[in-house]
Amino acid sequence: EAAVRMLLKILRSWFDYVVLDTPLDLSHVASVLLESQVVLLLLTPNPMALQAAETTLAALKQHGLSTSQVWPVLNMFKPEDYAFRNKIGEALGLPIAANLFWSPRVLAQAEASQQPLILAQPQSDLAMAIQSLAANIAQSAARPAAEGTRA
Repeated sequence: EAAVRMLLKILRSWFDYVVLDTPLDLSHVASVLLESQVVLLLLTPNPMALQAAETTLAALKQHGLSTSQVWPVLNMFKPEDYAFRNKIGEALGLPIAANLFWSPRVLAQAEASQQPLILAQPQSDLAMAIQSLAANIAQSAARPAAEGTRA
């Protein structure tokens, strides 16, 4: 945990945003996450992922993280998943922050062009969802600490 904290301090001096991809076991990074403005809880729309998300959310709450800092994001989202999307939001008690659409063709085209998805396929549903999520994160980071976000 001390090594992660030191690395984050360095990265924060270089970058406006630092993204950590953590394992489900948060014991080694839980206190570091408390310093985060936003924690994206990435899950696929299926019952097993929901159960893991509920466990992770409970662990985050146990370590003192406010649920307002946790943003569930659905990955590999398909139109037929809308009903389950609502169940996930209700079960977690949180609004879904973004639906990252299942778009294998769009991803393959971006990979073939050797460009990031946002540049290769900017009008795709997936790229627009990612751009919207990024804008919401930036807007959240710009809010004053008095509104409940951490600096």
